[in-house]
Amino acid sequence: MTLDLAATARRVLASEGNAGAPVADCAVLAFERVTVHLSRLVGVAGIKTLFHRSVVLSSRTFPWLVNAAGGSGGDDPIGALGARLADQDPDAVADAFILVLSTFVGLLGRLIGDALVLQLLHEVWPSVVPGDAKETP
Repeated sequence: MTLDLAATARRVLASEGNAGAPVADCAVLAFERVTVHLSRLVGVAGIKTLFHRSVVLSSRTFPWLVNAAGGSGGDDPIGALGARLADQDPDAVADAFILVLSTFVGLLGRLIGDALVLQLLHEVWPSVVPGDAKETP
C-alpha cells in the first residue's frame, strides 16, 4: 500500500468530532464510522473479529489495551475500547488509535485486498483518504 497508514490515521482522528472534543470520543466516532461502513462487505461478525484482533495486536505496544475490546463476539467492542481510551492522556489515545486503525486496515487488506480497502476508506473519509491511492505491486 502506498498510503501512509499512520499519517492517514492521524488525519482521520483530526477530522472526527467537533473542535475541542476529547480525543477518545473522536477515536470512537472514527472506529464506529469505519466499522459500520465495512460491515456491509465483511459482515458484523467479521468486523468484530478483525477489530478485536487489531486491539489484541496493538496491546503489545499499549498494554492498557489488553481486553479493551472484550471478546471477538462482544456486543460493543468499540464502546469497551472507548472506555479504556477515556482513561488515557490525549497523546496516548492518538498513538493507540493510529496503531489500532493501521493494524485493522492492514488485516482487512490481507483479507480483501489493499485496493478495495483504500476505495472503502475513501468512501468513509473522502477528504482524508485520496480516491486515487494505489496499491504497491
